[in-house]
Amino acid sequence: MNRQLNIQRLYIALKEIYFPNRLLIAIFPLIMLLAFGLYYYWPGDIFYQKFFTPELYPKNDDWIRAVYMEQTGSKLLLMWLAPIYLAIMTWGYFDALNKSERVNLLPLSNLERTLAIIIFLLGGLITGTFIFGLYDHLTVWLFKNMYYEQVLQYLEKQGDLYPKISGNSIFKALPINKLTLLSIGFFVICVPLYILAKVFFKRYSIILFSALLVLIVLVVSYFIREFFMYEQAAISIGLKGFIPSTIQLLITMVYCFLTIVAFYYKRKEREI
Repeated sequence: MNRQLNIQRLYIALKEIYFPNRLLIAIFPLIMLLAFGLYYYWPGDIFYQKFFTPELYPKNDDWIRAVYMEQTGSKLLLMWLAPIYLAIMTWGYFDALNKSERVNLLPLSNLERTLAIIIFLLGGLITGTFIFGLYDHLTVWLFKNMYYEQVLQYLEKQGDLYPKISGNSIFKALPINKLTLLSIGFFVICVPLYILAKVFFKRYSIILFSALLVLIVLVVSYFIREFFMYEQAAISIGLKGFIPSTIQLLITMVYCFLTIVAFYYKRKEREI
């Protein structure tokens, strides 16, 4: 088999992943939209209460005060939808690479398949981040048009002429740079872990990946609270002072590189 990189074969490798999942890719914006809807109308949220138990807000000022006090920084957790969705789409593809001789007989080199998987996962995370950011800004625009002027009038009546809007307010979208940083975090932490689980732990990959993913969700969620949601976590871990930033970056780069190399040579074992 030709081991050199060929753009046309790389395109074929990308289509090999894309075509079985094109319907799932097409409906992802709808799924993200549904996730946003569930987030804002989750039982106990003020919009859920306004719709199902309007008696909780007998006066308009009560409702406007609740809107002003609403904190929506936790919507950042919806960013987990993109990596989970990518895992669902590519799960069968990895199984086919491990089991299907028809797939392994295609004239695609290990390098082309490895790059195709990385490009697909990276493109999926970028697309998921873009869709999340788009819906976030649209919902903020909608809430500003519906309630912002009423909130300012309410605060003026309370004597607050120079209101300060919280970073987690319903009237503020999450910064693009923070969404990008989180997306990069998903790519350099979750993607290598997922690839390793599917390639080296085939029989118990679901159990191992699920257990490790839960651990990663807990760890990442901790840092999300402190660095992304403007909240101070109950337990403080001073990693900045314990591990220098340069060492952290080098460890991450080595981790990603070793994962890609491991996957490449694992695929090489099946080469015919």
